[in-house]
Amino acid sequence: MRASFSTYRLIALVFSLAVLLGGCEEQEIGRAAMPKSWANFLETRGVGEEAVLPDFSFAGYHYSERPIPEVDGPAFLVRDFGAIPDDGKLDLMAVQGAIDAASKAGGGVVLFEGGRYLMNSEGGIEKRLRLAASNVVLKGMGSGLEGTELYWPRHLEPEVPGKMYSTPFMIEVSPKSTQEKTLTKLIGRAKKGQFEIRVADASKLSVGDWITLRLSDPKAIKLFFGGRTPRKEWERSWTQGVQVAERHQVVAIDGQAVRFKEPLQVDVEDAHDWTLCSYPALEEVGLEGMRLTGDWKGDFVHHRSALDDGGWSALYLKNVRNGWIRDVEFKNWNYALKMSACSAFSVFRTRLTGTPGHHGVQARGGYGVLVGLSSDQAGHFHGPSVGYQSASTVYWRYDYGSKSSFDAHSTFPYATLLDACSGGWRYGRSGGPMAGMPNHMRGLVVWNFKRTGGKEPKFDFWRSGEFDDRDLFLEPVFVGFHGVETEFNLENMGLVESLGKRVDPLSLFEAQLMERTGGVPGFLVEELERWNAESKK
Repeated sequence: MRASFSTYRLIALVFSLAVLLGGCEEQEIGRAAMPKSWANFLETRGVGEEAVLPDFSFAGYHYSERPIPEVDGPAFLVRDFGAIPDDGKLDLMAVQGAIDAASKAGGGVVLFEGGRYLMNSEGGIEKRLRLAASNVVLKGMGSGLEGTELYWPRHLEPEVPGKMYSTPFMIEVSPKSTQEKTLTKLIGRAKKGQFEIRVADASKLSVGDWITLRLSDPKAIKLFFGGRTPRKEWERSWTQGVQVAERHQVVAIDGQAVRFKEPLQVDVEDAHDWTLCSYPALEEVGLEGMRLTGDWKGDFVHHRSALDDGGWSALYLKNVRNGWIRDVEFKNWNYALKMSACSAFSVFRTRLTGTPGHHGVQARGGYGVLVGLSSDQAGHFHGPSVGYQSASTVYWRYDYGSKSSFDAHSTFPYATLLDACSGGWRYGRSGGPMAGMPNHMRGLVVWNFKRTGGKEPKFDFWRSGEFDDRDLFLEPVFVGFHGVETEFNLENMGLVESLGKRVDPLSLFEAQLMERTGGVPGFLVEELERWNAESKK
């Protein structure tokens, strides 16, 4: 049953009060109005019509339907493997030993005491922690000054000498193999927002399986670009075709009909070469309660060197689903957190501090990554980032520096929500190769964003000949964009509503989640209250 307008307004009031506790401006909230795009979402939900707004509620650990677990065992204390905090001795191999023991046991929590752990004493390419097993949690005593600190005083070198993007991360989490297998082809059509597809052969599928819905077909250009034509220098569109790698979980099979847990974020046409592939991934992996500290102290210059762009790279997760990062500070890194092909993943209460560098947080590929209640206080060159076929990525109540900007890193990201966020907005910060342009396909929704920096008075997101032809977003939707006065070229926008004034609901993600689940998830309220309390310290 869909909530009525009056029911929703009552629920929204609860969250409005919680936001007020966080120090938001009461008068501005009081002036908020309900936009037509939200009314359209409520009216079309469940009746088979496509809404203006994608459904972003399927994001986060188990799609925000259950809280992140408090895992307490079996416990593997790093002290028992030789890692003693504050003794000035190298702890890397001892910590790796605890991780390996938990992995071999089928899972567990790797526990750190309070204090500093020394994670390297020299650079190189192999001096890193690795986790390649499910059901393992790395847990410290908190990210505060009295909590747990993992400290790397030396940067790493590129795996390929001179190659800019080959420097490894200090911590890498991924399965031993991420190789996919083709399972079947799609037949028939399906519309964005629907949950069901038809396949040629469902014999290799089972309820509970996770799959990758793949497309790489130049014939799909018209489907995805509509009346717009990709430029000739956008080579990937013309040679490899528009690329999709949308992750889904199978919840029902009836003959050739396959139903997913999550809605499709793309239209499927049987004229194109769609396939279903396997999706190997780790599950129930977490990292929480610690401060990851590097020693990046340089004056960052974009693409000057491998050291600038990634010599100090902290945490990389690849092919992880139903996992989380919580209560973690990333200090003095030039690449803090990269998530590739991760799905149903939560990042809560994280802070990026210290020296600004290349990337803060980036989500590539995957479905339903939720980065919320977090801040980039360092002000990295690229702000909250998506790219490379990411879908249903949500940045929720994420604040970053006024000198930074949102980054869509090209190669067909789509269905991204920036929700009740704040930070700078400027040209020149969305990266990626020219061959992979545009920076973002349809489905970029910017909701109640507060612009705090940037000198540009007007933006055109489909221009040419300026700023190295970056920041190209296909018909984005901006609702409640406020702060620094801003104009947009409306001819190249999907929709602009309430420019200069916030709207109700204050958070689109919260509102859509309430609409889907029928109430306010208590654990989200608790996370919000904790974040507000911590932010006041």
